[in-house]
Amino acid sequence: MHDRLCNRGGGERVAITIAEALDAEIYTANYEPEKTFSVSVPVHRTNPMRDLSWDKYYIIVRMLDAWSFARLEELRDYNMIWMSGMWALFAARNNSRNILYCHSPNRAIYDLADSLRKRYGIHWRPIFDVWRWFWEKMDKWAVSYVRKIVCNSQNVRGRVRKYWNRDAEVVYPPVDVSKFYYDDAEDYWLSVNRIMPEKRIDLQLDIFEQLPDEHLVIVGSAEYGTAYQREMEKRIKEMDNVKWLGRVSDEKLCELYARCKGTIQTAVDEDFGYVPIESMAAGKPCLAVNEGGFRESIVHGKTGILVDEPYLENFVRAIKRFNPSAFDPNYLQKYVQRFSKESFVKKIKNLTRKAT
Repeated sequence: MHDRLCNRGGGERVAITIAEALDAEIYTANYEPEKTFSVSVPVHRTNPMRDLSWDKYYIIVRMLDAWSFARLEELRDYNMIWMSGMWALFAARNNSRNILYCHSPNRAIYDLADSLRKRYGIHWRPIFDVWRWFWEKMDKWAVSYVRKIVCNSQNVRGRVRKYWNRDAEVVYPPVDVSKFYYDDAEDYWLSVNRIMPEKRIDLQLDIFEQLPDEHLVIVGSAEYGTAYQREMEKRIKEMDNVKWLGRVSDEKLCELYARCKGTIQTAVDEDFGYVPIESMAAGKPCLAVNEGGFRESIVHGKTGILVDEPYLENFVRAIKRFNPSAFDPNYLQKYVQRFSKESFVKKIKNLTRKAT
């Protein structure tokens, strides 16, 4: 089970890797193969409804996703089920032999609720408050059917304890480190993320507005076009030193990693974060905000730089002072092997054997 296969993010990669490692079928609320990674196992779409306006009706769409998982009674015939995501966990009630791979408890009703609430107008906020109160109860009801929780970082493990009062086993997500390679750096920094407010793309643009001689390439897109993405696109068009590429192929992404100076990450309390790992696999350091999962993947001064607040001022200073010779590509590529796809698959298979 996975929430949706409509993007090229860490959650999608985890779900597909687990399914292919176990030769399993995938159930997902929505599947758009042209927007996500290639899949070699059967995929079943659970939510027959086409998407409503993403900006205005995000909450309704996701509730329908959760309902579509909760009604999958055919899951009782499977030996066991793996669930990946915040909404797919509603499938747990249909099969007690289950494991949840948790990328994070639902941030819209827990740690990012206040941030999300501010995006709604005054008239919508009371409705959001009622929804949050109701959906928190539904979320904890669904989790009560989950037998075992596996999560992607110690950071998320802390959230699981805080919001669900459960413990979880940490299995770092997989990165196919073998496909990345090092090349001589060209004159640009690379940012790879979904274009969402929580990723703070606006902060990245603020940084490079103050660094007109430095160049930034941004890769990624919102799952669906959003007001925030449109706002960022408008700003980028007015900047000579920032380029937005949207979605790119795996081959192009590897090339961009190989030839960048380093990568930039600014997400709010990131669950774990693939980009630093992929950056290291290409022999390039990552400059990231000193919070969340970045603290687990980046060794400050050795595999990247953890930037303290105030972020704008300190990112500008870190980039101006950046010395590429301080980071050994060979060391970076050796260090990152602990996050390999092979290691992940081995752990997933062991957990599956114990659960069945």
